[in-house]
Amino acid sequence: MVRIGGGAVVTSRVSPARWAAFDALQAVHNDDAYANLVVPKIVDELEPRDAGLATEISYGALRRQGSLDAVIDACASSDVDSVVRDVLRVGVYQLLFMRVPTHAAVDEAVENEVAVAGGECQRAVVAVQVARGEGGGAGVGGDAVEIGRAHV
Repeated sequence: MVRIGGGAVVTSRVSPARWAAFDALQAVHNDDAYANLVVPKIVDELEPRDAGLATEISYGALRRQGSLDAVIDACASSDVDSVVRDVLRVGVYQLLFMRVPTHAAVDEAVENEVAVAGGECQRAVVAVQVARGEGGGAGVGGDAVEIGRAHV
């Protein structure tokens, strides 16, 4: 079980590090929290390895938010609500800027979206991440990757 956002507890296969990163993004975007204050509080409860991953994803996704949103907007077929957008930011950041296997990032993002949004946007999550991952070299996904890496 993992505690998210407003204190709701859900059962999920998502790693504690990715949940923590999602929680940090939600706190920054929904509560106007300062990342430098909220991230240490959130990762304090994690194992050191998970804390490092959560910290990298949190700060990295916030730092690269413009690039990540450009990729998400280029790949999504419709508007993406703020909760799902944060799920996607966590996953797409891992795919673009970390050495996380595609299948791991996509699977965890789908599980996270199912837990927080009930699976309503599961297809959008997979489409955005697969466009970047395995098939990212062609079409909109490939263009989106170039947008995402434009400021690397």
